[in-house]
Amino acid sequence: MGNGALDGDTIVALLGVVMAMVLVSRSSRLRAMPGRKRLILGAIWAVIFGAVAGIAALLSRGSL
Repeated sequence: MGNGALDGDTIVALLGVVMAMVLVSRSSRLRAMPGRKRLILGAIWAVIFGAVAGIAALLSRGSL
């Protein structure tokens, strides 16, 4: 993935994230939360996912 193109591993990882989001969004406890709390929870998970993806990218390049 050095040239910015999507490889097979990246596509599978993205599909896994989408599938997990779909499964979580079907949760009745999540649907019962107020909208603002759901937004905050989603933002927290986006930051966590971004941090893990960034660390994985650094590790794959050998920069860390």
